[in-house]
Amino acid sequence: GARPNQLTGFGVVVGLNNTGDKDTAYSKQSLANMFRQFGVKVPSTSVSSKNSAAVMVTANLEPFLKSGSRIDVTVAAAGDATSLTGGQLISTPLLGPDGRVYAVAQGPVNNNAFALGTDAATVMKNHPTAGQVVNGAIVEKEVNVTLIRNNQIRIILRDSDFTLAARMKAAINTQSQRLGGKGFIAEALDGNSILVNVPEQF
Repeated sequence: GARPNQLTGFGVVVGLNNTGDKDTAYSKQSLANMFRQFGVKVPSTSVSSKNSAAVMVTANLEPFLKSGSRIDVTVAAAGDATSLTGGQLISTPLLGPDGRVYAVAQGPVNNNAFALGTDAATVMKNHPTAGQVVNGAIVEKEVNVTLIRNNQIRIILRDSDFTLAARMKAAINTQSQRLGGKGFIAEALDGNSILVNVPEQF
């Protein structure tokens, strides 16, 4: 019942030092859309800025996080930008697989990278077209976690192991009997999961 959820968004990084997208249609459209939100109406064909870049933003929403919690996000260039170093991610909604907004990301992109020189002789450190915004997203919507269904808990192993599943089943049953339980409450379904029936006294 407790599992992380992957979030994805499409945003714009601004403040680049002439290292942004050069001539990508979706980058121009993204800038035009962003300007329109602030009341500046310009056609996408007239928008051009090498100081901005269209990016994909991803994050993992861990279980039990509440509204207002902060999570890290990863930012990666979607166009032909050469570096995101020194850029600022503009407010970007992060969507879950169901299309709902679960977090909003914004902040400076950190990648500890640089690229110097020309195509013939370039010196590069790390990966300049991707980076992180540490604690850059605020959780807007919680994901409810249901640990118990039909008075049962299913334990999922990180790595499949028949021997470990059998030992866990035996240990849970032994401990249950020590606590006054009757019969066997745990059952190893396969090499990856153990089903535990919660006794009435618990």
